[in-house]
Amino acid sequence: MLEIAGQVVVYSVGGCPHCLAAKRTLKDSGIPFIDVPVDRFPAVRSWLQEKTGQTSVPQIFFNKTFVGGNDDLQKVMRNEEEWNELLSDIQSNELEEGSLKIPHPSEATDAAG
Repeated sequence: MLEIAGQVVVYSVGGCPHCLAAKRTLKDSGIPFIDVPVDRFPAVRSWLQEKTGQTSVPQIFFNKTFVGGNDDLQKVMRNEEEWNELLSDIQSNELEEGSLKIPHPSEATDAAG
């Protein structure tokens, strides 16, 4: 696993194939990440839409840098300069407090309810 000071956050929905592919790519690359299932955190979903202007998932952040979805992640990984900049940021810098919404598990709603 890559040692990082910052955070990689994947906002996803359970069962979404693009979300699963992005998380698999990060895992296979040894990059630790936080998975926030927005279907269980409705307040995060609306915050995310407001922040990015998008409703699709996954939505991936390296610290406060919005990468985009799975296709965007794959594209940036193929661009060595961009990829190294993202990795350098998460290795050297902590996530600025309050820049992303990472809910506590106790805030989750029951998917069935």
